[in-house]
Amino acid sequence: MKKKIVYVALAFVLLILLAVGVNKYNPYLRTDIFRSFAKGNWYITSEQDTIYTMGYYGIRKYLAAELEESVHLLAENDEFCVDRIFGRGGCVNGEYLYVTARSFVPGVTDTKGNNGKLLIMEKSNLSLVKELEYDIKLVEAKVVGNILVVSGLWGFDIYDCSSPNDPNVIFSYRHPKYREYQGFDFIIKDGQLYAAFTLFGEGLEIWDITDPTQARVVCEIPINKQMSDGNNLPGGQSMDVIVNYPYLYATLGPTTETFKTEKDTRGVLVYDISNMDSVKKTAVLIPKADWYSKNTGDKQPTYITQYRDRIYVSFAEKGVAVFDITDPAKPRYKGTDDISGEGALIQPVFATEKGKLFVGSYYWKTIYSKDINKEK
Repeated sequence: MKKKIVYVALAFVLLILLAVGVNKYNPYLRTDIFRSFAKGNWYITSEQDTIYTMGYYGIRKYLAAELEESVHLLAENDEFCVDRIFGRGGCVNGEYLYVTARSFVPGVTDTKGNNGKLLIMEKSNLSLVKELEYDIKLVEAKVVGNILVVSGLWGFDIYDCSSPNDPNVIFSYRHPKYREYQGFDFIIKDGQLYAAFTLFGEGLEIWDITDPTQARVVCEIPINKQMSDGNNLPGGQSMDVIVNYPYLYATLGPTTETFKTEKDTRGVLVYDISNMDSVKKTAVLIPKADWYSKNTGDKQPTYITQYRDRIYVSFAEKGVAVFDITDPAKPRYKGTDDISGEGALIQPVFATEKGKLFVGSYYWKTIYSKDINKEK
């Protein structure tokens, strides 16, 4: 009996040592194991009463009017989720859906060359029509008119998508040094078309894409540049932006280095782009007393969405942080709202035009919703 106890104890110790070793020295295998069952969400978008969600499970299509996952799941596709590929983002164009799929392997590129794909799917049943291999890890895709822009870790591409099932690249940009082109949004001003990209720890970059074949940078705003109000921002990271012209609102989260230190800042960046030759930047911070404590890899807030005079940013187990933009130049922090009702760790957030807020779990496939149409 004593020998059996010793053997069990030794086996237990070896398992612990193995787990510690995998966690420290093999992040690929660690993530493989973890995401084999924790198939969390990465992105949410919608069209009328239909929402599309992307994550480690691939892509799912729901009826948004009365969302209950077990009843109103309309279609799903996980066939492309092989070799550490997951669904990162997407958008609708006519009868088709464009999905950015990328490797979850840490670092700049996947050493196996399996960085990502742009998938063209039929919107009705999520069947795959075409896939385009990529040299970089993709992030987000958005369409305006016949122009599709796809951002990624190192650069972005612009497509002519006048034939929605067969988009063609008409401009491709790769930064000379590694730069992350994360979430972005379009700006339409005086007949000109621009794209504003968040650059993770580097700030914001705005491109004139009026002639998409001759796209050019019109301004760069470092994240740690002195604020227009005279205050200094100690740094941080920005991963998503929305346009409410002449203002842009972007997420502001801590970096791995500043997380839970004196330099930790969490909130929203406000850019006044009425004069692109002299963009003004301020920050509206979330009080430390309302901060989340659980870590989600990329530090929250990472996603931002708007409905009428409110903006919402993802805020981990606190759900979302809410800001009032009745005065669009000066957003006011309103507090947090646990949309899940159970402190679930939240990642993507998205508000529909009809006033429903959808948020996705970081760990599971679960999608939560709330009617924000009557909020004051």
